[in-house]
Amino acid sequence: MHLSGDALSWTPLTSLKVLLSLNITFFQSSEVQSVIHVATDLKVSRQAIYRVQDAVTTVAPGMTAPWKPGSGAPRKTSARTDKLLKHEVMNNSCITQEKTPKHPPDDSTPATKRSWLPARRTAKKPLLTNAMKKRRLQFCKKYKDWTSEFWKR
Repeated sequence: MHLSGDALSWTPLTSLKVLLSLNITFFQSSEVQSVIHVATDLKVSRQAIYRVQDAVTTVAPGMTAPWKPGSGAPRKTSARTDKLLKHEVMNNSCITQEKTPKHPPDDSTPATKRSWLPARRTAKKPLLTNAMKKRRLQFCKKYKDWTSEFWKR
């Protein structure tokens, strides 16, 4: 079986062609091609061909390969909890996600990093300093005699 040399995207159809050409399926084919020929015909790497081949040999006929388990530690918070925490933090700027009353602090650190929420409380705007007060008073004294016509210009 000779596969066309067209540039095929890696789809289930392409996977099926790989399997048929390598004679992995349970259909008996008279012509078996090597992995190198299949990879060059489909314009994919040999590693991709080997990956499909390994996935099929471990699965029973007529079944699909199972999903690989995700790497890393399991999530401590669910998506719903993350949404709730985000809602609380965005509504009240005085609390952070780590200080929310409905959630223990050891669980919230990964959720804070994942959701890009503020880990610190927002800074308050500073009050007027003495220098600012003096400048405003000088401005007011300078223009106290102006009428509304002067200000419109």
